[in-house]
Amino acid sequence: MLSEKPWRWDAILLLLAKICMTLGIGFGLVELFQQMGPEGEREQRFMRFVVAAVTLQGAGLVFVHFFLKGHGLRWGDFLGIRTRPVRWVVIWAVAMSVFAIPATILLNTFTAWLISQFREAPEQQAVMIVLQESNRLGERIALGFTAIVLAPVFEESIFRGILYPAIKNAGYPTLALAGTSLLFGAIHATLLTFLPLTFLAIMFAVLYEKTDSLLAPIISHSLFNAVNFAYALWVAGKATAI
Repeated sequence: MLSEKPWRWDAILLLLAKICMTLGIGFGLVELFQQMGPEGEREQRFMRFVVAAVTLQGAGLVFVHFFLKGHGLRWGDFLGIRTRPVRWVVIWAVAMSVFAIPATILLNTFTAWLISQFREAPEQQAVMIVLQESNRLGERIALGFTAIVLAPVFEESIFRGILYPAIKNAGYPTLALAGTSLLFGAIHATLLTFLPLTFLAIMFAVLYEKTDSLLAPIISHSLFNAVNFAYALWVAGKATAI
């Protein structure tokens, strides 16, 4: 199975170090753009999003490519395209999404209500704020491509494709599931989404195990982000109409 791929830990640590390095460079560029770039808060938020997408997800996928190359593996093998019929994988991904997406949304609604009992309003993810503020076609295309294509491929490659199998094969299957799922929820950096995204990450791992294909959680992840993207555009449209 793909989830039993014996990754080298030295290569994993080097990969994570490279990602952290480029992310640090990205933070530095953000500070530079804040001083020299657009003056408007909306424009600055969009610029921060672009820099983060390029330095984290874009550069991260380049690093993943060389990580795979170092293990003598091609993307087709890594994604599990050859292990199962693609149609079968897509059916499983869609079926899981039909259950997982509404459950995650309900969990998000419950979390928002719970947070509101202790403070005025839950904090939104920065990307959702940027999307709701965007009113140019080019900006929305960039946001949509990042959310629906780039982010799912990068995040699933790191969490389900590399970290999950590495920890599982070290003899800690429960830690692999819980640890990578909690980390996935935590990196999105808002209390509102922590619990829903942790649950969603568990569903992605289950889907990965069931299909023996990384393509399945990537598709499900992409569908989830597409639903959120469409919702954010709908909210933005309502705000504009008002």
